[in-house]
Amino acid sequence: MNRLVYLCILAVSTVAAGCSTPSRRLAPFLRYPVEPMFTIAELPPPEVLPINTAMVYVQKRQWIADDDGSYRFLRVWPDGRCFLSSVAFPSLNRDIVDKIEAGQAGYFRIVGDEILIETFSPEDKGSYHLMRGILLKSDTGEIVIRIMEERYRGGFTLSLAPRVYRYPHFENRRFRQSDFYPVDFGPLTSEPMWPLDPRSAGPRI
Repeated sequence: MNRLVYLCILAVSTVAAGCSTPSRRLAPFLRYPVEPMFTIAELPPPEVLPINTAMVYVQKRQWIADDDGSYRFLRVWPDGRCFLSSVAFPSLNRDIVDKIEAGQAGYFRIVGDEILIETFSPEDKGSYHLMRGILLKSDTGEIVIRIMEERYRGGFTLSLAPRVYRYPHFENRRFRQSDFYPVDFGPLTSEPMWPLDPRSAGPRI
């Protein structure tokens, strides 16, 4: 019996370890894969941007109605790179969004009114996070990013299939989905330090 349990644990460890993704550190809590495998790598960078890259796109996340929740924010650059991070309420300010230190480095592509955002997360020993959304015009004329689906693949997991979450029917019923709205924090000076090409290896740091 003990031998059977040991073999099961060994098998689980082998599968889990095999799913880890080697990466390099870019900042205290920001990493980039050694051998990138971004699925949107074959799509060309956007030539015409319907979204404002001077803005920060902010999503309010709440797990229960009376909870202050947290913010998830997205920064985008004209060259197709992006940065995704989260911060607890009410800590969102210019200093926070202008620091590229803790979060997910990645890329975005726009095809028609659809936007694809793919980032690399240092969590779970490295995993890829793909968001598929649509671009909508709000009542005030601003472009809003509405996320329709999120996929996670790779990392320290026992499942070979990606984790998929589709909106508005999120698996966790307590989750309150909201869109990414543009917010003007004023001039931002930080720039991404990962490659322009999502197929290129990251810098050796």
